[in-house]
Amino acid sequence: MYLRLLFTFCLLIGVRASFLPYAMSQGLCDRGGGGFSLDKTEGCAPLTVTITNEVANSFADGYVVGYNGVSTTNVAFIDGLSSFTYTSAGVYTLLQKVVTATGQYYACKTVTVAENRGIWATYTSCGGSKVVLTLIDNVILQAYDWVEVDWGDGQSLTWNKGDDLTLEYTYKDTSVKPSIRIIGHYNAGKSCDKGLASVLPVVFQQAQLQDITIHSIEMKGGGSVEIDYMGLTGVYTDLKYSSDGGATYTTAATRSGGGTQIARINGLNPAQIYQVKLGSRDLCGGVLDSDVITSMVLNGSTANETNILTWNEYPSGQSFESYELFRDGISIQTFTDIKETTFTDENVECGDNFEYQIVTKTTNISSISAPISVKTVVNTPGSIEQASVTVDADDLITIDVDVPGASGKSNYEIIIEKADAGSTTFKRLATLYNETSYNDPDVKANEQSYCYKVSYRNACGQTSAESDPFCSIHLSFDQPLLRWTTENPFLDALDTYSLNQSSAAGSSDFALNQANNYLPKFNTQSDLEYNFQVTASSANGNFISKSNLLSLNRNINVYLPSAFTPDGDGDNEVFRAYGTLIKDFSLTIFNKWGQVIYFSEDSNEGWDGTIKGAEAPVGAYVYKVKVVDIIGQEVFKSGTFMLLR
Repeated sequence: MYLRLLFTFCLLIGVRASFLPYAMSQGLCDRGGGGFSLDKTEGCAPLTVTITNEVANSFADGYVVGYNGVSTTNVAFIDGLSSFTYTSAGVYTLLQKVVTATGQYYACKTVTVAENRGIWATYTSCGGSKVVLTLIDNVILQAYDWVEVDWGDGQSLTWNKGDDLTLEYTYKDTSVKPSIRIIGHYNAGKSCDKGLASVLPVVFQQAQLQDITIHSIEMKGGGSVEIDYMGLTGVYTDLKYSSDGGATYTTAATRSGGGTQIARINGLNPAQIYQVKLGSRDLCGGVLDSDVITSMVLNGSTANETNILTWNEYPSGQSFESYELFRDGISIQTFTDIKETTFTDENVECGDNFEYQIVTKTTNISSISAPISVKTVVNTPGSIEQASVTVDADDLITIDVDVPGASGKSNYEIIIEKADAGSTTFKRLATLYNETSYNDPDVKANEQSYCYKVSYRNACGQTSAESDPFCSIHLSFDQPLLRWTTENPFLDALDTYSLNQSSAAGSSDFALNQANNYLPKFNTQSDLEYNFQVTASSANGNFISKSNLLSLNRNINVYLPSAFTPDGDGDNEVFRAYGTLIKDFSLTIFNKWGQVIYFSEDSNEGWDGTIKGAEAPVGAYVYKVKVVDIIGQEVFKSGTFMLLR
């Protein structure tokens, strides 16, 4: 087809060219006397012109639509021609012969027909989705001012005179069957807009080079990188790497196998970052490169019974999705921030030896570092920094400890020491083996506070320094206030205290910030009995500590003993009244003759069994007591008691 069109074209060129030597001679045209008009004298082929004879009183008129401009004899006229269609481009002379009573007359006009034939072109499928289109440089192409190339997939380009006749294009989707449309155009203002379209259906006959892709690369500890990729049978693929950030690439090998391929590039440095890609050669002599993959380098160190891992930041333009850190083949952490390139593994113990790898995942590819081994060592074991103590019952206190580092350790000891509050003498209480909580039953939490210290022994037998003391909260009633001990129940800083007040009517909580006392409020409508408990919260929010439970009865309940023994043995030495919620108080003691021998308005004081400094005689005595509580209720009470020695 191409040869036949070319022959026809050449023949036309020869015929058209034969007109040119006579352009300077007018032949019959210069005889004159005729006259006619055309509705148009230029336009795109096919161009139809309408002919109108303008010579009055003529007997006949005839026309030659392609007069050669020189012949005067044997010229064949078409009689009475009113219109004619020019189907080919060219410059034509239209000759008129008109007959009147006075003779034969002639006239000529020029008709210019612009090129409208489709542009000649060929294409080659290079393999995969790439094609090379070649425009044929001939009179048809040269006739147009510019050319539009529509690739058939929504993309197009403009070719201008002087541009390269060879055009390359790569389709994104080869599942469709596109057709290339080539249309010659004229500049604005000309009688013809554009020519006919040449259509070239595209057939992707070769394998898809885009299918040659890398699945993963893995740096090996011995200095080689293993490439897992998909190849195509018969397509030569270069394995390339760069050690200068992608500025230059070295071809390590060329392979042409199909399917899943495993290839190695040897002689590399596992501590060096490389860029790796494939280059697949197409049938047009070009090379289609795969996406670039950057190798990963993982580094490790150990300090303070932790392992510290760092790795290179993956290039942002390579479709990054995540880093995944593996320890002994098990994933321990995933990172989705491309700039997060360090991790401290606290879930290790002194003497551990773990193997780590970092895997970078992009949209379609994985890049795996060479494995590294890190042995955990400790110069000085870390001290325990997180611990708390809380009262669970009057006879039970619980100590909770956080092991330094992660909670997954399985070979350690916690040493607990104990002292009464206010004492600086701490004694060994217990040793915990691989446990972090201890219940201390040897306490009287309703009577006093207890303080504790803890230390840590790691798997290498190294023992940390003792912690600071931390102490249970002891809540007591110091009329009219509730007071509690202020020694910190945490190793962390104290944040706030709160007080819970409960009764039969319900429960209320009061935020107290860091106060250490509280004034309970009662009235005649209050419940008769209340329970109080203080709760402390640590600054880091990890711990709470509760005090002992304190019960108060709102009723005036004054107790006086029936006897006392002021004999100097330290037991029951003073006769006094005992009660709570007391606002006003008076105690009067009489001898058997009714004489006042003791008087006090302080409920915390009592009679020591002396009269004016001398020991009072053994026997019976009488007391009278008056009490007013904090809500104004009065109680009067009297009775007898014995003084014994």
